[in-house]
Amino acid sequence: MFRPDERAYADSHVDPAGRYAVRFAAKEAALKALGLGLGGMAMHDIEVVRDGLGPPSLVLHDEAVEVARVAGVTRWLVTLSHTDHVAQATVVAL
Repeated sequence: MFRPDERAYADSHVDPAGRYAVRFAAKEAALKALGLGLGGMAMHDIEVVRDGLGPPSLVLHDEAVEVARVAGVTRWLVTLSHTDHVAQATVVAL
């Protein structure tokens, strides 16, 4: 479900659970933005990335690239937020 860089980022924090949870939420939101449900495609094909300078973004891999192309998606708007108990992500496909 998580790509190597996502795991490395989450695991580099004292409490990685929130980082994993918010990435799961972003992947779920991206699937919904593409008109799919949780079973519509492998979550591993959607990667949540941060460059440290701006908002998070998505990088698509494998099947997700083609699904987004067919849907006409060329850009993503992504927000992430989490606490010790809640993870929330908003993803808009443009």
